[in-house]
Amino acid sequence: MEFIEQVLAQKGKSAGFGKYNYNNVDYVLLGMIIERLTQKSWEDNIEEQFIKPLGLENTGFLAKGNYPKDFAFAHQFDQQNQPIQETII
Repeated sequence: MEFIEQVLAQKGKSAGFGKYNYNNVDYVLLGMIIERLTQKSWEDNIEEQFIKPLGLENTGFLAKGNYPKDFAFAHQFDQQNQPIQETII
């Protein structure tokens, strides 16, 4: 619940257009719900339910800093609207 309280207390960040409040909190909450219901990690659930059944051989989860050479990073900006180089989603 501490995570939810922190999220609700934060001021939203614009996606660059000024009038929209964009974030991925809904995906984080969904992951938390799935983990609680299944008693398995988000990664294990995704692998068991999607990656393995679909035969996705080049899809998975990476540890921070262990990225392939051509890895695509998300775009995120700091308080001065400067790009942050490494963003984990």
